[in-house]
Amino acid sequence: MHRAREDLVSRVLGEHLRRQLLLSNDHYSLERWQLLRSFALTVSYLLAPGDWHHFHIAAWAQRFQTAKVLICPGVEKKQPLLNHNGFIHDYIASAGNDDALSKEFEAVFSAGFDLMHEVVMYHKVTRHLLLVDLVEHIGDDYVGYNRCLRLFWCLFGMWNQGKPAPEYQFGVGKKDEVRRFMREILEGDWKIEGIILSHGNNLLHVTNEESKEFLRGAWKAML
Repeated sequence: MHRAREDLVSRVLGEHLRRQLLLSNDHYSLERWQLLRSFALTVSYLLAPGDWHHFHIAAWAQRFQTAKVLICPGVEKKQPLLNHNGFIHDYIASAGNDDALSKEFEAVFSAGFDLMHEVVMYHKVTRHLLLVDLVEHIGDDYVGYNRCLRLFWCLFGMWNQGKPAPEYQFGVGKKDEVRRFMREILEGDWKIEGIILSHGNNLLHVTNEESKEFLRGAWKAML
């Protein structure tokens, strides 16, 4: 998994979903599959939360054939042979409170972009927001970068400040839809007290006001 998703499973979901595990586009390997089997967990959901984050989901689906496979719109075009159970946000909205994923999460699709899309998920119990590429938060205190990557992030004004991936920055197709989607998060009912990121340092132990101020700063060019 991305480090953010490892955080999510161990800290956020472990307490609440108990023995049902959610995998979010984890890198597939035989060793990882064997490790999961050793935990005697039921893998109930396999998620591809972004249309650029889906490469390993078919391999996991082969290993966990009873798991529900849920995807971001666009993945079905890039993986036409993938058998899936629908889009993440549609499933969560319609599955009902008897379903563990639907009971604990709300979700919204990133409408209005041309180059990249994702499904933003909100964990109601811990009040944490899960983002794939809509914010990357990488800087001096981030471990695991090299000089080339630092140069890349600096060129796009992304070093030491949260910003969307370049594909989002330069891929705004319908500005009104983008603003509507972002304002739904910023001005809606979600009380956000933490942000789990796929790229960079997570924002933890913060207030709703601090979380949304961070998001407004990251998205200010699009609002």
